[in-house]
Amino acid sequence: MYRRRPRAGVVLWEAMTTFRAILSPCTGICTLGQDGHCMGCHRTASEIARWVQMGDDERLRLMETVLPLREAEAARRT
Repeated sequence: MYRRRPRAGVVLWEAMTTFRAILSPCTGICTLGQDGHCMGCHRTASEIARWVQMGDDERLRLMETVLPLREAEAARRT
C-alpha cells in the first residue's frame, strides 16, 4: 500500500507496511511435557507447527498473553 504525501508542490510516494517481525519464542529446549506444552517455550505441538503460518496478531497474542500464563502455571507446578 502506498500513501501520498505532498511536499513543496511535489507529490511523493512512500511505501507503507504493516510488517512486524515477531520472533519465535523457541529456546532450543524442544521437549513436550505431560501437559502437552513444550518445556522450553510452552507452546503446544500444533502451535509450533503452525507458527510460520500464523499472522502477526496471533503470534503477538501467544507471546504476550498465552505463553506467560503457561510459564507461570508451569512454575507453580514445580
